[in-house]
Amino acid sequence: MSETAEKKASPQANRDERIRMFIEIQLGKSAEGLGFARQQQLLQGKFKKAMIMMLLNLGFVLFFSLSFYYEITQLSTTWFNLILVFFIINVIFFAYQHRKIKEANAWLKEKIAEQ
Repeated sequence: MSETAEKKASPQANRDERIRMFIEIQLGKSAEGLGFARQQQLLQGKFKKAMIMMLLNLGFVLFFSLSFYYEITQLSTTWFNLILVFFIINVIFFAYQHRKIKEANAWLKEKIAEQ
C-alpha cells in the first residue's frame, strides 16, 4: 500500500481514533488497560463533574449579573464585564467538554454492545 492510501482512513476509523484520544486525555495514559465498562464508568464521573462546574459557573454569572443590576456590588462596569466574560467562556468550554463526554460514552456503549 502507498502512503497516501494509508493516510486516508475511513471516517469511522478517524472517529474511533479521535474518541480514543479524547478518552486517553480525560482518563490518562492507563485508560487503554481498563475495560470499556470501566472507562464508561470513569467518564460518567467526569460528566457529572463537568455538569456541576457548568452549573456553578452559570450561578456565578447569574449572581454577578443580578448584583450588578440591582447595584448591590461596588464593581465598576469594566470589572463586571471581565468577570462576566471569564465565566461565560468557562461555561462554553464546559458545555463543549460535556458534549464530547456524551459522545465518548455513546461510543463506549457501542463497543460494549459489540463484545
